[in-house]
Amino acid sequence: MTTGTPPSTLARFARRARRSFDYRTGRLQSRILCEIKERRLSRDDRQREQVAKYASIGLDRAAGSDAITSALRAAGFGAFSEDDDMFSEHLVLLGAVSRAVPTAQRVLEIGTYDGRAALILSHLFPSATITTIDLPPDDPVYGESYEVARSKEFVARRNEYLSRNDRVKFVELNSLGLSRQSNEPGYDLIWVDGDHDFPVVGMDLANAVRLLRPGGYLMCDDVVTAKPSRSTTYLSDAAHRSLEALRNAGLIDEPTYVYKRLGKRHQHPRKFVAITRTRAASRAN
Repeated sequence: MTTGTPPSTLARFARRARRSFDYRTGRLQSRILCEIKERRLSRDDRQREQVAKYASIGLDRAAGSDAITSALRAAGFGAFSEDDDMFSEHLVLLGAVSRAVPTAQRVLEIGTYDGRAALILSHLFPSATITTIDLPPDDPVYGESYEVARSKEFVARRNEYLSRNDRVKFVELNSLGLSRQSNEPGYDLIWVDGDHDFPVVGMDLANAVRLLRPGGYLMCDDVVTAKPSRSTTYLSDAAHRSLEALRNAGLIDEPTYVYKRLGKRHQHPRKFVAITRTRAASRAN
């Protein structure tokens, strides 16, 4: 008698297939709806709005663009293009922050993925130690993350990128483990790009606020401000709601949301990169 595939394996496969289907269907729907609903939107108008958002928080988008162009060249990644799935406005925004705090000493990335962002951060912040964390292989969530990207080839390529700069420190850690870490000394910048749904993203953002120095920069990727009909790892308003709660508690400044991408085909559903700064204890009370 054969036992067949264990139920747990079948369940994991079904979850992966469902997430992949939801993600790919959402991408296709986005492209179709953009053409139908937003054909007349001007990229130039969105770019002008983007520049104004940067300026409202004391950042220079043009300087950020120059900084990321130099960093990508130094890292060997070529020119910036938002049509690369891993390249979006978050890189320009990180470039602008690097020009605002050129002497930053400590930067934390939550969600390493393929290691490119950590290497780019090391070129943007030449005086900083870049700590990047991601799930260890024995974590139950590890095999379900990033669809099926956890191949040996993927891990080898990631590790090669991370090894190119000795200021990059890779830590295999479930981000919830940050709850155990002391907040002294604080980070200058924390970039949150891990799980985007509850409960994890809410805890990641709360931990980030605790670990940042007063006035430190907090950035979060893939923020959706309108609640989607079905929440997924890739499409959730959890980060937005968590940031609003932290702001209402007086722990952070009003978040600024910049377009994740300016191209028309990326505008539905509209995703943002959030940026804010932590408040000193006296201002939070």
